[in-house]
Amino acid sequence: MADTDAVEAAEKRYVEAGRIAAAEARKAGTPEYDHRAHDRAVEHERKAAEALAAAQEGAPRSAD
Repeated sequence: MADTDAVEAAEKRYVEAGRIAAAEARKAGTPEYDHRAHDRAVEHERKAAEALAAAQEGAPRSAD
């Protein structure tokens, strides 16, 4: 059960990171755009994707 909780937590972190990166990308071309903030958000999303993949590797497979 703990493995599925870890996967769910990783999924939530990945979705949230993607939401933040998308919000930063939408600011492009406006005075509020900060390329460093966008770069940080994209890097955070990449790390969250890697963590999600690692969590899914360790989680038991369902019999779909």
